[in-house]
Amino acid sequence: MKISIEKSCYMIFTKSTREELNLDLKIIGDNLKRQDDIKFLGIRFDSRLTFSPLIDELKERCNSRLNLIKILSYKNWRLHHRTLGNLYKSLIGSILDYNFPCLNSLSDTDIKKLQTIQNSAVRSIN
Repeated sequence: MKISIEKSCYMIFTKSTREELNLDLKIIGDNLKRQDDIKFLGIRFDSRLTFSPLIDELKERCNSRLNLIKILSYKNWRLHHRTLGNLYKSLIGSILDYNFPCLNSLSDTDIKKLQTIQNSAVRSIN
């Protein structure tokens, strides 16, 4: 197994607002880059563990899929509400379920952002 220095970086998790320190970490003689947010297994982590970048990304992804449900919910298509509900579960619910472990530590404002997506989906399905 070979480590890719270009893809490797480090992050310091802290709630402190004081001056952040930069470490001189090296792998095979090359310095590692420090980043303030990292995407790992599809989940975006920020250095303060607020998950705000993750919520913004989730909102964008869910809204684009929600637009598809809104189009299909027009009366001319005559899709049953169960079909639209299954579409919601597969297109949007799967995204929220995958990120569920992070949702426990969200702020109230971030939870409200996700709640607006679900409310809009319910209005479109019914």
